Amino acid sequence: MKNQAQTPENPFTEVMKKRTDAELIEIITLRSQDYQPEAVAAAKEIIKSRNLTFEERKSANDELETKIQKSKIASDEALPLYLKVFYAFFPIFGFAMAIIYLSEQKTRKYHQAWSLALIPWFFLISLSSLAKGEYSLILAAGIPFIVKNIIDRKNKSSKDK
Repeated sequence: MKNQAQTPENPFTEVMKKRTDAELIEIITLRSQDYQPEAVAAAKEIIKSRNLTFEERKSANDELETKIQKSKIASDEALPLYLKVFYAFFPIFGFAMAIIYLSEQKTRKYHQAWSLALIPWFFLISLSSLAKGEYSLILAAGIPFIVKNIIDRKNKSSKDK
């Protein structure tokens, strides 16, 4: 009797079985680069094994489309007034949150937090340089605004490609 080596089962299969059809389709189509190849393979196997009908696939695709639309809406939300005031008075939090908003692709919040955090910095440098009579520092205070615009233009041009 031959001792056949059994192929180990994919460790992601049990995890993927718990996912909805829409989540599996999202993993396979939109977010495959975010997952290990074995996880994507397990998701594909689960989708095949479920033998989805056309209506079930359409329903899962509609659910995924709704999720995408909600994330687009969330990326276009403005900062509430209390956060605007907070970031203006405590710019370090505005800078930190701008980075977080950027990583979450909440572009409008990123722009607002970054701009509000820069305003007090620009104001303080301008005020101190005026008091000292060093007008060149007023120009230097505008550098973060210039850098932000350059970064934003690069991001926009890379998205357009």
